[in-house]
Amino acid sequence: IAYDAVNVAGLLTYNGDLTFNITAPVAGGVYDLFALSGGATGNLDSVSFAGGVYAGTFSRTGDIWTADAGGQTFSFDQLSGDLSVTAIPEPSTTALLIGSGLLVVAVARRRTRRA
Repeated sequence: IAYDAVNVAGLLTYNGDLTFNITAPVAGGVYDLFALSGGATGNLDSVSFAGGVYAGTFSRTGDIWTADAGGQTFSFDQLSGDLSVTAIPEPSTTALLIGSGLLVVAVARRRTRRA
């Protein structure tokens, strides 16, 4: 996947808004958007999608901005300058994993009681 990145030789000071215009679906992975050799300071006012295939606004917790869009979770880390993209498991997959885990616990408990 091709994308633009910014190489920052000194200290990057965040301020203002960061907007992603992603024109094709993104594969999971980590994208180094800001190569920060001197570190980063400050905070963005907002992070959002505009145009392209994804829509929405990110919410901020500390230095991490996160949004769910298109069945994926996007996380932008101000300290590293990286955008991480991970797939959100479908509810049926999550239910299957939970159900399987409960079955294993039930079988283990039953074997423990017999011993």
